[in-house]
Amino acid sequence: MDKQDLEIRGILSQKVQTLIDEVSAKVIERDELVKLLILSIFARSHVFLIGKPGTGKTYIINIILKAVADAKYFDYLVMHQTKPEEIFGTMITDAEGNLVYNYKNSVLDSHFVMLDEMFKGQSSILNALLGITSNDRTFTMRGKGTFKVPLITLFGASNEFPTDDALEPFDDRLLIRYDVERIKEPENYKRLIAGDYDHSKEIKTKVSLKDLEMCDIFSKEFVRIPDNIVDIYSTIKQKIIQDRIQISDRKLVTTMHNILKSAAYLNQRDYVNYSDLLLLKNIAWRDYTDKRKIKEILFNTIFGTKKTFENKLVKIDEDLNNLSNFYNHEVKDFVNRLVPMTASNFELIYSQRMQKVDEFIKVLQVLDSNLSMVENKMSFNKILEKEIQENIFLLDFKGNVFVPEIIVEMEKSRHSINQYKYVMEAFIDGATDAYEYYNSTGNS
Repeated sequence: MDKQDLEIRGILSQKVQTLIDEVSAKVIERDELVKLLILSIFARSHVFLIGKPGTGKTYIINIILKAVADAKYFDYLVMHQTKPEEIFGTMITDAEGNLVYNYKNSVLDSHFVMLDEMFKGQSSILNALLGITSNDRTFTMRGKGTFKVPLITLFGASNEFPTDDALEPFDDRLLIRYDVERIKEPENYKRLIAGDYDHSKEIKTKVSLKDLEMCDIFSKEFVRIPDNIVDIYSTIKQKIIQDRIQISDRKLVTTMHNILKSAAYLNQRDYVNYSDLLLLKNIAWRDYTDKRKIKEILFNTIFGTKKTFENKLVKIDEDLNNLSNFYNHEVKDFVNRLVPMTASNFELIYSQRMQKVDEFIKVLQVLDSNLSMVENKMSFNKILEKEIQENIFLLDFKGNVFVPEIIVEMEKSRHSINQYKYVMEAFIDGATDAYEYYNSTGNS
């Protein structure tokens, strides 16, 4: 990436951050949703919002899309009796028997589409959207063949999940998922009643279709996926499958190359990092059960669990007690045993004592390694927390599993291990000096 490309990325990133702040000021308790919706238009990814009526789903989308200066926008309230021509435009036969289409102001000539109460529509209409919501963005029209459509992002809103199995392929196209809940905090509800937020629907920050195109091209070309991210992504996929969550390979691949790479690019990185993976909690699920399971899989795989580290520290503490017994009854007594040393036996006695010490050191090394693994995980989690704070599409993470009690236990275990290391190093140094002295004087 040359200097000019870096400047473009920096400008886009700043625009996105400013837009997030501007839109967030116009809504209440919707910070995460605002971030995801803005990411979706840069990532050319489709969105499904589920939530009760009156939670502001359409309102937020309308505000965000005002920021795309030169885009066409189509929105429609879908009902069971909605007809195809209301979505795709009209088709008539002229006097000469030719098919004439008029699809202006329909989904076929729009950059952004909002379908409210989407799953109340007939499956035949929704499945007709499969082509335009694919990566190819194409539509096949009778007598006209297949042609490209300008669609960037389709937003679907509903207060219900799809129940018709025939809609599974279409549902699979909607990568970003979000449960829009009612305002929870009493203070925020008071703000809503009092009108204590920015009521203006105007957006000062503007992005262009060209900006969106540059993000799509550059993120795919310049953002790499490190091996460690590939490995953990594969682990997450396997755990999702083991939990019997239905998710296609296509969805996972598209998520990585469209959403996670775009997130990395707009965070001014040329690589996907661990923080980007946390976006999966708003991507892969199909119902509330899946949503809970996927969040658990993500956080347990990436951060680990408090219970896991508590159990490891309990085991380390047990091993320390065993090590103490080993030292007192096997090593200390043995090396301090009074055996007269003569010119003929001093090498044997020294060898026996050092062999017992060597057995102890090997056990100590295993214990040291086990604690080091926990300490390294804590260091990794601190790095990850910093990545999250720097990722403009994530809220700050407040649930580090390394709570003060666990850190205190780790410090106690480390202190004990270091004491044993010191004792063994001192003994070996002393024994070696005695051996060399005895060898130079009594056995010369």
